[in-house]
Amino acid sequence: MENTIRGFWQHTNGKIYAIECDTFGKIIGGVGPLDPNALHDLDHYDYKPAITGWLIDAVAQRKLRKLTPASCR
Repeated sequence: MENTIRGFWQHTNGKIYAIECDTFGKIIGGVGPLDPNALHDLDHYDYKPAITGWLIDAVAQRKLRKLTPASCR
């Protein structure tokens, strides 16, 4: 999808997810949990809406935090 923002987010349980948002910050897709030792470029993943509800709830509960590119290495 064009005009989206993608990033890695980490849950408080340590698991990592790739999340896709629209330009207004609304979560529109995600994938995960991902192996932290085998992260790919964010364009590599197939973002699906299946876990969107769970991701939105986890962000609202402050259980997910956005990772900086340096912390993904």
